Amino acid sequence: MICTLLGSGTSHGIPVVACSCPRCLSADPRDRRLRASAYIRHAQDGVATSLLIDAGPDFREQALRAGVAAIDAILLTHSHADHLHGLDDIRVFSHRAVGVPSGGLPVYANQNTVRDVRERFSYIFRETQPGGGKPNIRLLPAEPFTPESPLKIGGIEAVYVPIQHGELCVAGWVLTVSGTDSARRSLAYLTDCNYISPESIDLIRRAVAGNAARGQSAGGVLEHVVIDGLRIRPHVTHFSFDEALECAVKIGGAQTWITHICHDVNHSDIAAYFAERNPSPDKPVLPAYDGLILHVGE
Repeated sequence: MICTLLGSGTSHGIPVVACSCPRCLSADPRDRRLRASAYIRHAQDGVATSLLIDAGPDFREQALRAGVAAIDAILLTHSHADHLHGLDDIRVFSHRAVGVPSGGLPVYANQNTVRDVRERFSYIFRETQPGGGKPNIRLLPAEPFTPESPLKIGGIEAVYVPIQHGELCVAGWVLTVSGTDSARRSLAYLTDCNYISPESIDLIRRAVAGNAARGQSAGGVLEHVVIDGLRIRPHVTHFSFDEALECAVKIGGAQTWITHICHDVNHSDIAAYFAERNPSPDKPVLPAYDGLILHVGE
């Protein structure tokens, strides 16, 4: 499985409009951050699967830059504009005949997000005049997909993990494939949060381990964790760097990547910050950046 981080920035993106701080003027391409999103590709037994996590207002630019050629399903984390308001730009994928069910391209989201999508994109779900292009999608609930009953799309298993973004419950996702050694290998995508409960951390571990009752051997490796870390200063709805590090240690992934980063600190200084504070140097914690490619199960 290959995960490309299409964007790693906060809701403003970097550079921030009308800002002339050193980060917004930086020549380091890793300091240029579009809104947070990820594109997942996996091939198994000759079947290729492509998933999109979130479709923010930068999605069109991200898709062109990354060469996104297919989407079989969309996994939404929540309905804030920076994660949702590019949804109309998935039209080209939702209308392709190959692989799109008659009911439309599947879009999985929790109940809060399903409600908001129906309100903000109401034209998608009502009859409109011919010629007005609109996405062809099916909204489907994320909540049923547990470690014991995961969503299966091609060779990928997806498990919904509820996490807190202030008072809003948003969707984290654990994606699992069988590696080249046939063992389970996983990635956890946990953006926009300031609290992950012990119960949700247990969900992550169970999703990684698999279920012997389904004929799988117990075990598995969480190879990558992508987690919210806005800045050094505290925030009421996002992890600070220190809070993200504390949570990452509890989750225990082999490699952790900080995403949804604002323009307070540049990429190289963020990397130094985590290197100095990480209590487990054998499990690196680093800032993500746009275009970062993560390999799972190789």
